[in-house]
Amino acid sequence: MLRAQSVAAVSSQPPLGVNQPNVMELTTIASASFQDSLTILPQDSALLGQAGTYTASFLVEGQLDAGGVNANPGSFRLGYADWRMEIVSGSKYFGAIGSLVTGFYGYERFYSGGLPTTGGLGNGGVVRFTAPIVFGIPFTLSGALQTNASAQVTAAAARPLTEGVTTAEGASRYQNTAAWNGIEGVQSGGQSVMAFSVVSESGVNYAAPIPEPGSAILLTGGLSLLAAHRTARGPAPGPHSADARRLGDGAASTKR
Repeated sequence: MLRAQSVAAVSSQPPLGVNQPNVMELTTIASASFQDSLTILPQDSALLGQAGTYTASFLVEGQLDAGGVNANPGSFRLGYADWRMEIVSGSKYFGAIGSLVTGFYGYERFYSGGLPTTGGLGNGGVVRFTAPIVFGIPFTLSGALQTNASAQVTAAAARPLTEGVTTAEGASRYQNTAAWNGIEGVQSGGQSVMAFSVVSESGVNYAAPIPEPGSAILLTGGLSLLAAHRTARGPAPGPHSADARRLGDGAASTKR
């Protein structure tokens, strides 16, 4: 099981002679990863040394809490979060944590006056992959989960000083978990192999899903911060802004 959490919060005051706070943004990145050695052993010994495939998946769940203080209703972005997964099985790569790859990512934007918008798998979903194997030969399985969260104060979203506001704040907290969902199937020559066992160097039973969050032993993590702020007033980021172009489009989901 991989778990990561990103938290960002900003607070801005208007400069002298200006009626609204500065535009500011803070982004945080958190990641977790694991690596293990697996061997898939068929009950039929005639398959040893033969090529095959296995299909497995991760169950991804996330929750974004975002909000702004002193924010006017409207379609002005206050928070943003995304998650990305990268899986390597043997020499085969799936997904990426450096980009948003279909089926291996989701994102959510939170606005001051409406429902959030989501893309990809949204803030949760099943990440599934099918990888080649040779029965009886060990292979390396590794995975990484990365989460990104940003909080914004936009000139358009903060109430002006004429309404008694002296500061504007934005916060974004994103929690995300990717749990091993088990090996769903093994094939050889296009035919399902029903009887098999999985041996791992760590002793984890990869044939079955991770049973309980508290029993997971594959959790490692790292946290780094990337901060950026803009001091010039301007309109709130829209669907064609630089970060929107970076995210791409995806199917709709609902905020958890």
